[in-house]
Order: sequence, then C-alpha cells, then structure tokens
Amino acid sequence: MGQSGIPVLLIWGRFDRDVPLAVSEKIRAAIPQADLHVIEDSAHVPHYEHPEVVTPILLAFLKRNS
Repeated sequence: MGQSGIPVLLIWGRFDRDVPLAVSEKIRAAIPQADLHVIEDSAHVPHYEHPEVVTPILLAFLKRNS
C-alpha cells in the first residue's frame, strides 16, 4: 500500500484503546502518503462519536482524490 501512491485517509480517535494512537506512527511509516487526522475527545469510533468533525474531513479528502 505504501508504495502504491494511492491516497489514504487515517482518522484516529486520540483515546482509542483498541488500536492506540501510537500505532499510527508505524502505519504512517509504512504508508507515507497517508493523511492522518486525530480526533480529540474520541476513542475507537470517531466517525460515530464526532460525525460533525469527521464528515468534513472525509468530504474534503474525497474531493481532493476523486
């Protein structure tokens, strides 16, 4: 994936206990083109917990990459 050049969007909850934010460092190293957005006051499902924050990020990513 990292060598594909395909745009990747990562949306991560700062307080995710299932997949801690620290894991994102390894993922970003493996996928350097990944665009990471950390959602404050969120855990494992930021799109559900804070759709008002995630939706604009997702729409902007899709507009840039479609």
